[in-house]
Amino acid sequence: PLENVDIFRRVSHYLRSPNACVPPLTVYPGFRERARFASVGVERHRLSSSAKTCNRCPLCQKLPIVVAHNGSRARGAHFWPATLLVGGIAIATLLLHVRRYPPLTYDDAFISLRYAQRFLEGQGLSWTEGAPVEGYSNLLWILGCAFLNMLGVELLETPLWLGVMSAVAIVAAIVRAFPPQTWSDSLPAFAGSMFIALSGPIALWATAGLEGCLVGALLAWSLVLLMELVEAREFHTRDAIVAGIPLALLCLTRPDGPLFTAVAVAFLLLRGGSRDARVRALWVGALPSMAVVGQLAFRLSYYGDWTPNTARAKVALSTARIAEGASCVASAGASSYVGAGGALAAARGGGA
Repeated sequence: PLENVDIFRRVSHYLRSPNACVPPLTVYPGFRERARFASVGVERHRLSSSAKTCNRCPLCQKLPIVVAHNGSRARGAHFWPATLLVGGIAIATLLLHVRRYPPLTYDDAFISLRYAQRFLEGQGLSWTEGAPVEGYSNLLWILGCAFLNMLGVELLETPLWLGVMSAVAIVAAIVRAFPPQTWSDSLPAFAGSMFIALSGPIALWATAGLEGCLVGALLAWSLVLLMELVEAREFHTRDAIVAGIPLALLCLTRPDGPLFTAVAVAFLLLRGGSRDARVRALWVGALPSMAVVGQLAFRLSYYGDWTPNTARAKVALSTARIAEGASCVASAGASSYVGAGGALAAARGGGA
């Protein structure tokens, strides 16, 4: 929304006139540098009505505004030099950080690799000969390892590739969530992405051979796309379906993936309460629901069971397990809690 700056009110009014270079559009101003160009006269922003672009106009070249058709949030609202620089620094820092940890493939990772190997050999998603048993809980991770091996990556190295690429995707989601529009607007994206890049748990689990970073990447992108969907001035079914893609993939990655979809749908319903909100929530949950039903149908037809064998072997709720989980949560982020405070402060400052 436009703020109380007179020059931007005049620019907004003018860009909707027939003499503007790209009429009729909705104007979104930049954040920090708007006052710097307040002296630029709107009367200098005149072109013929047939003009498609402007290479000389001081408003087009200098004034930090973004325009978008149909009142929706512009996807090109990034200041690309700052975006690429922030993302590049964070990704380079992440890769250097990951190299400090020797590849430590956890034993559970070899279960996934065993299923991927037999899948590539044409033996199906099975552990050994005989009746197949679903001894995994990360279908998408197994298929990802198999796909990378088909591309020529050594099978034992595929979890490392997937883990590092997933960590990079988390950084990209942070930059997308706080897109720099000027150099001075780069702090939220820089602080958030560097927090991920310097996080010990992220670097460790990127090399551990398990799907933790993939879950983080899918969750991060689902939040980014949901935020854009909520902030959009007009609802488009395509945007809601796109927002549901990472949630659907999350359902195929972990058994608890559907919980995130349930939370997202509930948020959309409670936030709006109108018919449009219900339609939006319905489309967001469509692909995840199809993923859950599809995997369940496959499980019943292929393994003949409603739940994976891992659930029968591991799921048991007890006081000891609750205490152990609370201790794990309390200690897991000890190396990152200080950085998290700085990242949140920068994000709040950038959104103010």
